[in-house]
Amino acid sequence: MIQQNRQAIYNLVPVFILAALLRGLPGISSLVYLNGVWNDAGGIEFDVSAKGVAGDFEITDANPFKDGISVKDQSFYALTKEQVADLSIFIPLTQNEKSCNYVLDQYERNIYSALGIIAKFVANVDIAPSITHLIKNSPNSVKFHNRPLGTSDLYKDEEFTLDCSLITNFTYLNQAIKKEGVVSSKCIPNVVNIPENVSKCVDETIEYKTYLKNFTEGRFIAATENTLRELLIRFGPVYVTDSVVIGWEGDNFTVVKFNDDQVLEVVDEPKSRFVLNVGWVLFEVPDAVAVVKIALKLILTAVILPIFALFI
Repeated sequence: MIQQNRQAIYNLVPVFILAALLRGLPGISSLVYLNGVWNDAGGIEFDVSAKGVAGDFEITDANPFKDGISVKDQSFYALTKEQVADLSIFIPLTQNEKSCNYVLDQYERNIYSALGIIAKFVANVDIAPSITHLIKNSPNSVKFHNRPLGTSDLYKDEEFTLDCSLITNFTYLNQAIKKEGVVSSKCIPNVVNIPENVSKCVDETIEYKTYLKNFTEGRFIAATENTLRELLIRFGPVYVTDSVVIGWEGDNFTVVKFNDDQVLEVVDEPKSRFVLNVGWVLFEVPDAVAVVKIALKLILTAVILPIFALFI
């Protein structure tokens, strides 16, 4: 689990390296998200000099998702424990599903569970998410244009093979959610031999339905207890390192996470565990938001060092 936690932190670094600073550290009071453009070849491109590579959305600019809720409430649940405990994400992967390395990776890092929980919150559906559908709809390349001199290592062009050997991270996988949404694994199974055409269900008697389309990943860093509460009442379930936070009760947050025996469970954990953590939510980006650019001189001191100093 320690290695999984480290990997989750490492995978959060690229988006903050790509993000710039409008106010202090990115992601403390705001969500940072990628704003690349898809090309006709199935890749994503960024024009560094023109638009920068990331957007910045102030958390409190979003309204609470229902009236009468506040971070000062003694308790609050985006989804109740009972609603979450009955979801299909609690059914362990089959051996066939585990054979797809990237499906297993997303399952063990609890991203698989997060997507199922968020789909329940947004669309009131119970699905075991198809990671293979996301793989096939992910960008096959990332390319940066007009990079400042000496930043080729920072803005690194990459190409990806869209199969179970996919070596990337959720930074780019989540672009598939925005473009094509999430479907159930009953529609597109989580197996090694991924169908070439994932725009229809393998079993054509099953209706093809997508969820969370146009949602993008907004990342935050060094979240406080109050920040997590602000996120919960505005965007619903929050992914924090290896846990999915669904609400709070007094001094505890209620989370979905793997226990030491690698069994998924719903538990209450003290708020102290979530001080200065990093994570993400899925949200729909408003039409008019601030676009930020990189402040190169601040990257090492304001982004990388705090992450590694706190969590390695």
